[in-house]
Amino acid sequence: MTPTPKELRRFARLPSRCRAFVRDRFGVWDAFTEDVSPRGCRIVTPRRQTIGALVRLTVVAEQLVEPLLVSGQVVWIREGSPARAGISFTGSPSDGPGAGAWVRSLEAAVAGRASDASPSVHLVPDSAPLDIVVAPPEPQDASPDALARRLADRGEELIRDGQRAAAEVLLRRALAFAPDDARILALLGE
Repeated sequence: MTPTPKELRRFARLPSRCRAFVRDRFGVWDAFTEDVSPRGCRIVTPRRQTIGALVRLTVVAEQLVEPLLVSGQVVWIREGSPARAGISFTGSPSDGPGAGAWVRSLEAAVAGRASDASPSVHLVPDSAPLDIVVAPPEPQDASPDALARRLADRGEELIRDGQRAAAEVLLRRALAFAPDDARILALLGE
């Protein structure tokens, strides 16, 4: 049996329902996460999203004191009522916790409260082996060149995972920051 792109993810998703405040160029609204990882999350939202839209998220977990503040880009959408969207994280403010550290803290907090967890939180049994992948530290360099490199790296990963359409969205965004970058142009086939 051939693994699907979801099974080939480098970072495991932590099923977790957290409140999320989503900001885009049109305003701020409430949503909630269905899962989170150091690289992104899936949100459920009453608002229709557009692939490629840039957003800022404030994710609040009742188990943690600090919220996750992160920028991201919508990489997939699923229409419906409510709608769902996949957000690929593109960075965090330098003074806040990075997504990797925040997700690890949430995972530890959820595991510590396994006995009184709500039914919406899916926990791995204590006897099951955990395959935890630690994300690299969040980058401190927020320059356009650094953002273009990070977006291109993620785009290349998506291409390897067979998600060409999602990769193209990120690579086009990277091209906006670095219009003459040969690597980005090559990944786009231009």
